[in-house]
Parts: sequence; structure tokens; C-alpha cells
Amino acid sequence: MNTIKRTFPFPLILILTLATVLVGSFAPSASAQQLVFSTAAPTPGPEDIHNFTGANRDGLNVNSDGAAWNDGGDNDAYTYVAHDRFHQGQTFTTGSAGPGYLLSSFWVRHVDYDSDVNDNTTWWNFSTDTVITARVTDPSAADTAGFVLRSEDFTISEVPNPPGSGVQNNLSGTGVWLQFSLESPIELAPDSLYGFDLNIFSSYFFELHGINESVFAGGGAYGGAGGGDFNAFVGDRVFLAELAVIPEPSTYAGILGLFSLAGVVFFRARRRRTA
Repeated sequence: MNTIKRTFPFPLILILTLATVLVGSFAPSASAQQLVFSTAAPTPGPEDIHNFTGANRDGLNVNSDGAAWNDGGDNDAYTYVAHDRFHQGQTFTTGSAGPGYLLSSFWVRHVDYDSDVNDNTTWWNFSTDTVITARVTDPSAADTAGFVLRSEDFTISEVPNPPGSGVQNNLSGTGVWLQFSLESPIELAPDSLYGFDLNIFSSYFFELHGINESVFAGGGAYGGAGGGDFNAFVGDRVFLAELAVIPEPSTYAGILGLFSLAGVVFFRARRRRTA
């Protein structure tokens, strides 16, 4: 029995491969809401925005005036994520690329003080039933209903060690990173100021790493009592915002053109085989 071997012309294979790669490169990743602890710092991507500089002691963490405070509880209102504190946040400015960006997740860090320098213990309390509220905000709409662009509740499903479960304390903290992956990416405009913040409406708490000086040029630490309340603090959080550029419409047109060209090559090759 004769077997008919069907082959595709090399140009068709090349065009389809290129189009598929382009689709995969520009399609936004499908996020799923997730809170992850990590002892390793995130690796910044080409569009990510971040600040990795934090204080070596409590009195140099975020505060209201940028001065060196005593190590202790004086600045807790500016650093602790807790039910009896402000929403603790950070603003950042998007770049100028394309029609905008997609924010898929952001990272914050538990404090990482130098135990040889810090003169006061830092406390934390995590549990598998801890619910942390994360919000994406628009500071230009402060004091209005438009301030909160997205609000999601994250429940801790497992507490690794570090940071460990239950009430704990030491002179340094753990330096553990927390990644908040949004349920779906949120679209941000280019050259615009945005923010994110955290709060816990239960008896759990932890202290964010940061510094009481403006080491990050694109924004700053802030807090708020809820709703659209926005209060600028002095300093910056240690954070990373994961962003991807939204492709220009012409990019999608180019991809469609490649698939159309692939169709032309395919049908011409088919006509030659049947002629």
C-alpha cells in the first residue's frame, strides 16, 4: 500500500513559528490569586519597579519626618501591618512604554534589621487563618471612591519557617518576602502614579521593611485609615511591583498579518500539489 507523505513548505513553518512566539510573548499571563512566602528576593524583570534598600534598625524605618527616631514603638503606626494601624502602602510611577502596563503582583518584605545595631525587638504573628487585604490604588483620586482600583483578600494557607507561626519576636525580623499575586492583572496607564497597600483586620501583624529617606525616585511610602484616605509618609518601603507592557495595537495587527500570510503560503502550496 502506498503511503502519501504530506509535507509543509519551510516558509509556512517559519511564519507559524514566529507568529506563535509573538503571541506567547505579548499575551498577559493568567494570574491566580496567591500569597507566597519566600526567603529569596525576587529578581526584577525588565519592566518591574522596585526598591531593595531598607533600614538597618527600627528607628530608621519609615516615619513622619525623616529624622532618626529611637528604636521602639514610636514609628509603629508607619511600619506595622495590623488591625489597629493604617493601611500601609507604597506609591510608584509607571514608565512610558506602549499604551500602558499590566500589574500582576507585588512583593513586600518583613523587616531585616541588623541585630547588632537595632536596640528593640520587632514582633510578628502569622497563622494559617490570617487574612491580609491588599489594594491597588490611584493616589490622584485620594479622598474619593475612585481611590481604590482593586481590593482583594488573601488568606494564608501555610506558614513556613521563617517566619514561623504564632507570636514571635527578635531584634532583626526574618527578612522574608511576601508576594501578593492578584486574581487577574490590572491595567495601569503610562507615566502615572499608582500605589498598593496592605492591612489585616484581625489580631495578626508584622512589620514592613523600609527606610526613612527617599531612596526611590518614583514614589513614596503612605498610609490611610481606609476608604480613600491617603497620608504621605517619609521614606520608602522595600518592595517590587511586577509589570508587563501592554502591546501596541500595531503589534497585534502584525501578528494577524503573519497568520494571514501563513494561510496564503499554505493554500498556494496546496494548489501546486493538486495541479
